[in-house]
Amino acid sequence: MNDLFDLNIIFDMGGDNDKKLKLAANYMDYLGTAKYSNEELKKEFYKLGVSYYVFAGDDKTYVGLNGLKENLPKGLELLEHLWNNAVPDQDAYKKYVESIIKERQDSKGQKGSILWNGLMSYGKYGEKSRLRNIYKTDELNAIDPKELVDIVKDMKNYNQRVFYYGKDVDAAVAALNSSHTIPEDLKEYPEALVYEEQETSGNVYFVDFDMVQSEMLFLAKGEPFKAENIAASTLFNTYFGSGLSSIVFQEIRESKSLAYSAFSSYQMADEKENANYVMAYMGTQANKMPQAVSA
Repeated sequence: MNDLFDLNIIFDMGGDNDKKLKLAANYMDYLGTAKYSNEELKKEFYKLGVSYYVFAGDDKTYVGLNGLKENLPKGLELLEHLWNNAVPDQDAYKKYVESIIKERQDSKGQKGSILWNGLMSYGKYGEKSRLRNIYKTDELNAIDPKELVDIVKDMKNYNQRVFYYGKDVDAAVAALNSSHTIPEDLKEYPEALVYEEQETSGNVYFVDFDMVQSEMLFLAKGEPFKAENIAASTLFNTYFGSGLSSIVFQEIRESKSLAYSAFSSYQMADEKENANYVMAYMGTQANKMPQAVSA
């Protein structure tokens, strides 16, 4: 263990609980306060050798700080200053929305994003998925940035837990007690949206994309997660499906030269209530696809 630290304040809610939460979390990186502009704030953190971040996933949100242990108290004080006093900035929000729109446009031209994000999501969840539950451009432009700032400020009123990695835990606790002020009674999280996994049998989906090769993804929904299957899944993936020495790769690419890439895997669910999936992929010349599928 060295003289660095990593501190996370964790909320067990994310975009599934509040559609605007991901927007709000990322927007914080663009903001300053009445005391510091955004640029000045980042310089202050840099002087301390400390970095901060606010990140919202699907079901968790993190407000984090890391850097030199000796500057944890000052770094946390600065982070709390931003958290409590962030000032909405319409121009910054406009730039933020422009970056979101550009990222979406770029994704539409990337075949990997179309296959592994768009098509796979549609194959698992159909019309109702996290990928589709986003704000349209006109909706993004209509959002009041003050509402996003208020969402982040209000996070302090929800149940939370703290993870700390580093030396001198007592000093970290003292810094939290001094700077991280929260109400005595904390709120429960908003109810999360549930995305139902669809049955995968009997459906074939095509995506027309201007490319020389053709790619195919097989997806089959399996049984719910069982911890006792982890070892067998790892063995199957290593021996049969994944890697340059796997049977699938050796047989289809190396032996028969029917594809430039091929693999199969048994994917364990990341949540115990979700299903496992059997997945197989091939990328090959369009005229070789029928023969490659048969192989």
